Amino acid sequence: MLPLIATFVAVALCATTPFVDAGDEFPKGGKVAFGDCQDGYGRIVWEKENAVGWKAGSYYEGYFKNGLPEGYGKLFWSATGCIYFGEFKGGKEHGIGTIRWPDGQGYTGEFRDGEPNGAGFRVAANGDWRIHRDGDKFGLNLTKNGELEREDIFGITPTKDEGDPERILIPSDLNECFKELKAMLTSELVAKMRLGTEEGMIEHHFGLGMWMRNNWGLWGGSELSKWFRSRGITHADDMSGIILDSFWRHLNDKPIDLEKQIQGYKAYWNEQKEIEQDGVKQPATAPESKPEGDKKRKPESEGRSQ
Repeated sequence: MLPLIATFVAVALCATTPFVDAGDEFPKGGKVAFGDCQDGYGRIVWEKENAVGWKAGSYYEGYFKNGLPEGYGKLFWSATGCIYFGEFKGGKEHGIGTIRWPDGQGYTGEFRDGEPNGAGFRVAANGDWRIHRDGDKFGLNLTKNGELEREDIFGITPTKDEGDPERILIPSDLNECFKELKAMLTSELVAKMRLGTEEGMIEHHFGLGMWMRNNWGLWGGSELSKWFRSRGITHADDMSGIILDSFWRHLNDKPIDLEKQIQGYKAYWNEQKEIEQDGVKQPATAPESKPEGDKKRKPESEGRSQ
């Protein structure tokens, strides 16, 4: 699986990364290219990477209010080639908008506080479509072949903490991830994963991957996040990618090759740094080889993914 911040979160979306995350100010380091970027229309570009991860060549063009994106605008991430076009409020994606990635993945629908929220359509890289509205337990998929696919097999029932039923069990390493995934996923979904391909696991980035990133504390703080960070994997998208790929290998009795996966991700990000240092503004390219909290935590709603 590719580093998904480079093809998708994070999402954050874009992965979706909002302009202002919880507690963060509007990203510094941007330069006014033209227009009124205080209370009017203009463009801000980032000529070098800043402390919150904005890459050289990224830009926002659109309407501003009090120095923040407000109204209609376009956000481009140079490291991923990802584009968000739509409404903003207080510096975040908010309202109606669409996100597209170079590989064809995308989402069009409602946003709130920088995240998809409400009704919308998602399109996968393979051409499949999904319709879903918040509040509905499951959506419905339309495959590129015109077939409908139920989502009710994608239910997640995480293991509850024995001492506190409001908290869930968070794995502390990769082997514990395998055990918990088998326990919390439906047998139909596990069978579907096993019979599918490793490359096909990327289709779970939006749903299961996002759930793991948010509820297993992969953005920071959990023992599982620390386990990955101690091995040089620092981004939640990369962590969930390794978990998904490794789970497929586990189900099919294939070698996990964790170190090879890790080195693949590291090589990818080193390549991106070299590209930026050379002043080349181009979307990220995939590596040829696949890059591989505390246990008690209250579950969160799907949110930041990037």
